[in-house]
Amino acid sequence: MFKPLASTCVLSCVLFSHLPSYAADLAKPLVKVNDIIITQQDYDNYAKARAKHTHSKTIPNKEILIRELLQRELIRQDAVRKGLNQNPEFLRDIKYIEDNLLMAISMHDYLEKHPIDEAALKRQYETELASLQIPNEYQVRHILLKTESEAKAIIAALKQGQPFSQLALKKSIDNGSAKKAGELGWITQSAVPQKFGTALTTLEMGKYTTTPVLSKSGWHVIQLDGMRQVPPTSFENVKNDLLVRLQNMQMNNYVGNLIKDADIKIIK
Repeated sequence: MFKPLASTCVLSCVLFSHLPSYAADLAKPLVKVNDIIITQQDYDNYAKARAKHTHSKTIPNKEILIRELLQRELIRQDAVRKGLNQNPEFLRDIKYIEDNLLMAISMHDYLEKHPIDEAALKRQYETELASLQIPNEYQVRHILLKTESEAKAIIAALKQGQPFSQLALKKSIDNGSAKKAGELGWITQSAVPQKFGTALTTLEMGKYTTTPVLSKSGWHVIQLDGMRQVPPTSFENVKNDLLVRLQNMQMNNYVGNLIKDADIKIIK
């Protein structure tokens, strides 16, 4: 495909950046370049496309934009005089752009004629929510030790009635949680090592592990202080994602019906 020179990037990058208006052209003429009239509609389209591609919120004054439009039109006319509009590569590129534009318009037309209302979005939300496996969160304390024997000694001390929080403060080598009496806060099973997570699911509220749990960090003694279910994301927060998913489903149905009704033969 043709690649624009850097000096003409701003001019060329907007050539195919907007859909044409199909309404009656009521825009007033602004300037004539040889036999071609540049209209207010041309100016507005160019200004919007230029701002989009330069990522600028500041629009240059009208004189600058008209000068750029003039330059663009003069370059286009010169290309036509040279016959570049009949170049095979150019024609292939135009065909590709035209095909993509037609597909985009067709899909947009289909979605407009098959709108997805709020009720459909809520039904989809309820369907997905019903099939969702919502994880539990666990409020956990732990005491981390270097060796299994040290962990067993902690368990023995707990059985003798020593408070978990005091043992965590004095004995845990996890300095971050030790300062908080072993508190790790609310965590999910997937957020911790596998054996640690498995131990969580077997504990009753307020109980601790009577067997040390090994991880890469060392040996853990774990206590479960609380458990709750993670609240699902609200409908409002996922509404846009649901719309995209339902539109994708519509597009799959649309294309599927086209394939079903078409006479398609794979030529090897």
